[in-house]
Amino acid sequence: MTYSEKLKDPHWQKKRLDIMQRDNFTCRVCGDKKKTLHVHHVKYYKYTEPWEINNEYLFTLCEKCHNNVHAIENERHTLASQIIDKTGMSEFELLIRAYKIIEEYNNGA
Repeated sequence: MTYSEKLKDPHWQKKRLDIMQRDNFTCRVCGDKKKTLHVHHVKYYKYTEPWEINNEYLFTLCEKCHNNVHAIENERHTLASQIIDKTGMSEFELLIRAYKIIEEYNNGA
């Protein structure tokens, strides 16, 4: 079954409705209630169906914000790939470096 077909599955349709109800049919980014709404997966797991994702990793976005989130994620992935290619760091090393930078920032370093 393709991903598009999975999003038509009654299991996903119920989960999607549950998430939208939880979010009061409101985009969690811009607060719009009138635009077409989507449910965004923050995380995906191999061999896991879209409706099996924990609710904490799902949230309601309007179509515009959903497109923006995906654009940002794609840009972040491209940038990470460029850093890995130029430095020879592994993806894990890059992640650890990023966490250290965030920790230093949060500690006022």
